[in-house]
Parts: sequence; structure tokens; C-alpha cells
Amino acid sequence: MTPDEFMVYVAHFNAADLEACRPFWAPDVRLTLPPGPGGEARILDGPDAIVTRYRESFKFVHERLRIDYLAIDGDRIACEMYTEFEAHSDHPDFAAHPLRQGDVYIMTNFVHYDLKDGRFWRIRVARFACDTSRVAG
Repeated sequence: MTPDEFMVYVAHFNAADLEACRPFWAPDVRLTLPPGPGGEARILDGPDAIVTRYRESFKFVHERLRIDYLAIDGDRIACEMYTEFEAHSDHPDFAAHPLRQGDVYIMTNFVHYDLKDGRFWRIRVARFACDTSRVAG
């Protein structure tokens, strides 16, 4: 995968076009997100699970990814990613912190992607830092 191809994926995600993201995921993709507020594991297996989770989230927030650092080496990708969540309605069950309409929550994440046949088959997200300065709750 080239950096340009990766940025096409990011653009699809930022547009909440999950169907356009599907071709980037292997049929057996596994997305491991940082633990929820109670420390529970958050693992999504398969494209359908990813789409279901994000469709639900997008009902409450607009999520935007911004890549600060990107390294691609063969079948591995590593990036430092700023993820901004802007709540367009209250989201008391947001994974990191309850959000109220209008809140903006920004995370810095380290994300590793492993590729199989040119598609993401393992995605691991590690939360590095959070900016809660624009969160009212």
C-alpha cells in the first residue's frame, strides 16, 4: 500500500463512507481499540462488526482522522494519528468520556496496521494522549 492509497482510506473514513472503506479490510480483519472506560476489551472481528460499530458511533459524533506521522514498510503501516470527535448530539456512552452536543474530544493514537494481500487484516490502536479542554461534561 502506498501513502496515497492509505490517505484515500483516511478520506473515506473522514467522510463516514464505510462502504468505501470495506475494500481496504481483509475478510478476517480484526480491529483492536483501546479499552473502554471500565477497562473492557474492544475487539471488532470482520468488516461487518467494524461497520456496525462505526455506524452507531456516527449517530452521535463526527469523527475525523488526521495523520501526523506515517511509515509504510512492506506489509506493515505505523502512524501517529489525531482523532477528533465532535458530538452532534449527546453521547453518554462514548468510549473515552461522556460527550454533550457541541463537545470536541481529541485523542492522539498510535495505530499499527498489518496487511494481508494488500488489505488491512490487523489494526491495533493505542491511545497516547487526550485533549479534554473542549469537553463540557
